[in-house]
Amino acid sequence: MSTRKGTAVFLDDILDEAQQHVYNLMKPGEQDLAVADTVGISGLVIRDLKSRRHKDYTWDWEVVTKSQGDTGIMIQYTHARLCRYVFF
Repeated sequence: MSTRKGTAVFLDDILDEAQQHVYNLMKPGEQDLAVADTVGISGLVIRDLKSRRHKDYTWDWEVVTKSQGDTGIMIQYTHARLCRYVFF
């Protein structure tokens, strides 16, 4: 990405696209933009923290929004399942 070359990608655009990707993956009866936004952000954060730092960074939306393995979506799912059984 480079602002001088005009190839910069802004964070608002990335967050909106993450929300849209997760929203499209959700079942029709479960679609909620707030949930899609939260899950999309967690997918982005976990993917970014998980990747190694090097010069050529390959971005793939399929990896970011994958629901299996060590992903942000799976962490959100596990957290929701655990909270279901916690009583205060």
